[in-house]
Amino acid sequence: MRCIEAIREFKTYLTLEKGRSENTVISYIDDLTQLMDYLHKEMIEEITQEDISSYLAYGHDHYSASSMQRKMVAFRQFSKYLMREGIMTTNLMEAFDLPKQSEKLPETVSLQEVAQVLASITGDEPVDHRDACMIALLIHSGLRVSEMVHLKVSDANFHARTLDVIGKGDKERIIPL
Repeated sequence: MRCIEAIREFKTYLTLEKGRSENTVISYIDDLTQLMDYLHKEMIEEITQEDISSYLAYGHDHYSASSMQRKMVAFRQFSKYLMREGIMTTNLMEAFDLPKQSEKLPETVSLQEVAQVLASITGDEPVDHRDACMIALLIHSGLRVSEMVHLKVSDANFHARTLDVIGKGDKERIIPL
């Protein structure tokens, strides 16, 4: 099977059967495309564990540890998919362990920095009010930026003073306002 065709079918599998988020699917497909660009192989059956090992060595010099970990997860899922579909008989990723990575806490923003950001929003245009509301909502609600960007007016329950938010893994949570 051609590599490009296998990736296209894997994308459909991730979206329809596994229900992965759009961001996850995009990341996995980008990672696989980078792998295939590096390998210069036309057919998926031509790829060997040595090829994967070579790319991982290259990647460790060119990408951060967290990026490499994500790439390896994408490759692992792709390899399992190829075996499940009978396209490959060998799990190309079985010889590779995911690198251990320490949990990195998110950086916090000081009250002074928040005040500076809010003070920088001047003017009385609708866009100025929107920006101030978005920043206030992020600060007070604990929303992720990606969650806030995808909010719709219908997600707000003004009577109950809550927001219905769809977060990572398509998990819904209710945020008090």
